[in-house]
Amino acid sequence: LKRHGLFFFSCQNPDIGWNVLDTAIIVSSVLDSWVVPFLNLMVKCMQDDSDKEQKTASVNFGQAMMLMRMARLMRILRLVKLVKAVRPLLFLVVGVISALQGVIWVLVLTIVSLYAMGIVATRLIGHKLMFPNDADVP
Repeated sequence: LKRHGLFFFSCQNPDIGWNVLDTAIIVSSVLDSWVVPFLNLMVKCMQDDSDKEQKTASVNFGQAMMLMRMARLMRILRLVKLVKAVRPLLFLVVGVISALQGVIWVLVLTIVSLYAMGIVATRLIGHKLMFPNDADVP
């Protein structure tokens, strides 16, 4: 903000979406870290603990602040811009995603094979088709 001034929030700025997201995250963080504890302390000093409506309102506000804390993770999406900017990194990410598709199919094949072998083992051993009736199964 100090470097760009009002251009930071200008519609001509190509990063306006990221700038607004960062500002919302920082404002919610300041509210959560400094303003809310101060207000809770002031409310606790001014009224007794018998007022339950205030507690439920405080819980709802606390849940909203938890949602804003989780929104801080949206800053990780800025890495997508980095991946697009560096060509070798983009090729690496595309290659890893392609390899993961093959790994998923291997996992599906393994699960289906284990399920089929489980059915065969249940039929042969569980229904005593593999061993005679009088033999001890180890």
